[in-house]
Amino acid sequence: MYTKIEYVWLDGYKPEPNLRSKIKITNNVIDNISIEIRDKILLQNLVSDYVVEQPKKSKLIFKKKKIVNSFESKVDGLINDYIVSDDTSVIENFILINCVETTDKNKFCEVVLAYYFTLNNTDKIIELIKYLVTEQVLFKSNFSRGLLSLYNLGNEYNQNKENLLLQTLKNLGITKGLETLLGKHNIEIII
Repeated sequence: MYTKIEYVWLDGYKPEPNLRSKIKITNNVIDNISIEIRDKILLQNLVSDYVVEQPKKSKLIFKKKKIVNSFESKVDGLINDYIVSDDTSVIENFILINCVETTDKNKFCEVVLAYYFTLNNTDKIIELIKYLVTEQVLFKSNFSRGLLSLYNLGNEYNQNKENLLLQTLKNLGITKGLETLLGKHNIEIII
């Protein structure tokens, strides 16, 4: 049995919010339960990170599914494209459209920096960071906060990559929070 679900909300646009809606047609097990539509939507949102493992007569058993952060996936894709093409315009447009809030910009920087630590050749990411800061697409504070957030996750990183990154950030004038990281990880930068 297929069910049509319509979710309606105000989008928070200023000065006057718009009424928005989303329609979903689904064959989900939850949709086939005989409860009110509002309760179905609430139940779906509650278990959105789960999949039905085995439906029983009066009981649903849910299994946790792996959550994929779409923002991080998009940023990873943009970085991969940049590494191949050297085109920063797509990244600039993404930041302009999707990173309106400071927290989004900080998260973008965190993802870029996390990506930096996974690469063998880090030159492209260093170039990207320099470009984004010098062109004021992102600010020094965004990278500083992104880096602090990354380190607060408690991961250990390659010492040489840390030194190169911190040296680059220091040369760009990004110092807020870096002293804390330098002391915490016993890193000395000689300029």
